[in-house]
Amino acid sequence: KSGGPGTVCLYEGRNFSGAALCLRSGQVSRGLLLQHLDNRYSSVTIEGNVSVTLCRDRDFSSYCERVQESQPRLHGFLDNSVSSYWVH
Repeated sequence: KSGGPGTVCLYEGRNFSGAALCLRSGQVSRGLLLQHLDNRYSSVTIEGNVSVTLCRDRDFSSYCERVQESQPRLHGFLDNSVSSYWVH
């Protein structure tokens, strides 16, 4: 999935709960720390023809995973550890 239209929402809580950050295709953050949003997210919804690459460290370094389907709980390496993203 890529190119949109669609929306990716990252949630601070598991099972799509808590504060959400919703994004569209093409949006990128190389470092959530600068936005005071580092290491917060625990679940993600994917709606439409989009996917998101989530990375543990800034600048897409360390562990990264491309998420193409909604996940009520992010993988253990990403749960509360997302520092950069790229919506495709």
